[in-house]
Amino acid sequence: MYRLRLTSGQLALFSSVTRSDALKREMISATTLLPPGTVMRLGDRTLRLGAPLGSGLVGTVSEARCADTGELFALKRARASIRTFQESFRLEADVSEVLTRFSALRPARLIERAPHALLKELLRGPTLQTLILQGALHPEQRDSFVEALREVASVYARLGFLVDLSPKNICWQDGWVLVDAGPKTHTTDYVTLLEEPGWEQYVRYFERKGSLAKGGSAPSVLGRSVSDTGIPHARSFAFVRDWWMWIPYDPDVQPDRFFVTIDETQQEDEAVFRVELDRGLELIPAPGVDPRLVESGLVRACALEAWKRQNPHLPALAAGEPWPLPPMEAREPLSLAALATETEPRGMAKALKRAVPTRESIQVPDLTVHPYPHWTELGRAGTPHRPTDILCHDPLSTSRVALESLLARHRHFTAAPPLSRTDGPFCELLCIPSGNCRRAVLFLPGFRASLEAEAALASALLARGLEGLFVLTHMGVRNSSGQALVTAGRWETVLLWDAIDYVTECLGASEVVLVSASHGAIAAVLVADLHPRVTALSLDSCVRRPLDLVAYLAQARGESPGPAIQSLVEHHIPQPFQLREPTRSNLRVLSMYSRQDRLVAACGDLPVGTLTLYEGGHAATMRHDSSEKGVPAVCVDALHAFLADTSS
Repeated sequence: MYRLRLTSGQLALFSSVTRSDALKREMISATTLLPPGTVMRLGDRTLRLGAPLGSGLVGTVSEARCADTGELFALKRARASIRTFQESFRLEADVSEVLTRFSALRPARLIERAPHALLKELLRGPTLQTLILQGALHPEQRDSFVEALREVASVYARLGFLVDLSPKNICWQDGWVLVDAGPKTHTTDYVTLLEEPGWEQYVRYFERKGSLAKGGSAPSVLGRSVSDTGIPHARSFAFVRDWWMWIPYDPDVQPDRFFVTIDETQQEDEAVFRVELDRGLELIPAPGVDPRLVESGLVRACALEAWKRQNPHLPALAAGEPWPLPPMEAREPLSLAALATETEPRGMAKALKRAVPTRESIQVPDLTVHPYPHWTELGRAGTPHRPTDILCHDPLSTSRVALESLLARHRHFTAAPPLSRTDGPFCELLCIPSGNCRRAVLFLPGFRASLEAEAALASALLARGLEGLFVLTHMGVRNSSGQALVTAGRWETVLLWDAIDYVTECLGASEVVLVSASHGAIAAVLVADLHPRVTALSLDSCVRRPLDLVAYLAQARGESPGPAIQSLVEHHIPQPFQLREPTRSNLRVLSMYSRQDRLVAACGDLPVGTLTLYEGGHAATMRHDSSEKGVPAVCVDALHAFLADTSS
């Protein structure tokens, strides 16, 4: 079947976008554009994005270099990971296979296909548009192109799909090559070219369309004025995920205008909520939608705010049952408004930005710290250290045996999520794919713990046969002197959110498990309560009042804690706060604590979910010396059972 297979509902949404320039512009602005240098995964290939090459209604195209071989490709990504676009990519791949049998025209070679991405040969030859406008087309090229027109006419007559032979979609590279094999989705007068294929008719047709005017193609929807305001008289609307925008169902959809087969058995996953104006003004969960999205207070708040912004001429929606967002306020490391301000606008960050008004940027800490050998050293009177040095995040010296062994036994690659700020925050990822990578397991260690601290735990879990994308992290912020700091969750919460969006949008994961310890648990608790892609949370040595440690160290030195706490606030570290237990429904939680932990005793525990106790020091699952001491077996057993129960 060489046509789009869509339900009537999917076609009504698609029709609205194709009819309305205003909706096209809204969709384009809601599409995530990944910057050059972004690392992506497709199949077994690790790719690094280069310059953008083009874009269309369904997807965007970038140059991509394979990290292992250095080969260059063209990567086409869907504008959203929805079924309608998955069907479009399926059709393009199927049509590409048919076109390989042509003699005068071939499609760009398809290297790898995924539901929402196609990796193709990178074409370097000039387009037909360029050759015509420069007067550089040779007679033999023209004759060959006419033959290609005849082949396209033949396949249209036999199989019913219409190849797009517009001048910018075909190039000369040792023969004519079709850049994008996706066939036309609309009926069009373009078919008249195929009745009597000829060069003069072709040129006249595209001159009328503006594709062969000097200066190139006619302006895109971004470059021309837009007069429409959407789809008039629409009574049904869908809140479409990934874009987090409302799209009306076209009440005047005409199926015969499309090359489409209506198939009501197709799965729909575009809408999170629907609104039927004739049945009231309430959010109705769409059938079959991911329950994590429907039950998310963040997504619900985003839907309500987006409705007001996009449809000011319509009544406001009823809020329905109160599903408030967790109130991150002054007593916590940062507010929701600050989180919305600082996250890079992709994935769920787009929903966050639409749901919560942003405010001024949060400041990078300018606290100066001195590295310490052990945290207890900071509580000894007469030493050159200060209690605030606990925020130093320069990695402690440790053995690399566990990390080197891990890297020797498993394929791996390094990556970094694109960040909105480059004036201090950093987030480094070491990624180890093992089997089914639809689930990502993010490791979040504590003070002065580097990738080496996470390696022993990751190795132990991989040795048990667990599958997933294992992601070891090192994140924090650097002050103006380049010193690495932790910030009691303020910047770590932002960076963790960006990391989750990155692994789900670029590395193929559909859900995330957070495995945290000590300081890393602060951001893990806060983000897990908000981000619907997080399905499970593991906490080792999580404390309820993290900054009580600074007061405890000051008192141990015989000093008043007031000046130390005031120093933190003056240098843009949060005021003392208290973490609360996550309240999100269906979030599974495992807590682990040492039976002998002075740090937890000083700052209070936060036992949530299933509880495991072990013998050993603070945060024994991910310590700087885990490579030498190993991870307590009871912790590995508990984590293995926990992750096995939460696997996809």
